[in-house]
Amino acid sequence: MLALEVVLVGCVVGVYLGLRAPRTRDTWGYEEHLSDGSLREVFSAHKADFLALRDMILAEPRLHSVGDDNVGAYWRYGQTWHDSQGSPVREGEMLRRVGLAETRYSVYLQRLKRVGAYRVTTQGGEVGTGEAAIHVYRAGMGISGEGKDIVFLLDPPEHLADNTDSAMGNKTGLWYSRLEEDWYIKFWRS
Repeated sequence: MLALEVVLVGCVVGVYLGLRAPRTRDTWGYEEHLSDGSLREVFSAHKADFLALRDMILAEPRLHSVGDDNVGAYWRYGQTWHDSQGSPVREGEMLRRVGLAETRYSVYLQRLKRVGAYRVTTQGGEVGTGEAAIHVYRAGMGISGEGKDIVFLLDPPEHLADNTDSAMGNKTGLWYSRLEEDWYIKFWRS
């Protein structure tokens, strides 16, 4: 019986991991960014969630950012939320202050988890832009780092390439690759 339970748990975990984009580690053990090919598969498999996340953040009257680590001007460090002055705030109080219902925040987190992302923002960090970014990868500290996002843009971006990984190489900068009309993979490195 125990062997059957182990096999069933292994199958469930395997199916769950199979639905998430595979991630590799660099020589230091840090998680590497997803390839454009992997992100294309994730976007295709979870397109409804990407569309819903875009629509949700664009409908927010006061918020430009919602994620597991950031909601508006509030940031989570460890398990504790902090306001812009660095003072700790309980999650329910933070949500009340920004005008986001707990149930809606829960839906954000569920959808972000399904697509393997940690945050959704309005493009440019301002309310009312009509453009959105779903952040799927980040690494680095302070002013040095890199990230990959799935972005919805009203106008085609500059620095458009067939594949952001090939275009970027080991350089710093910003590249986009088209997923479909108005949707792009964005790869940045500073």
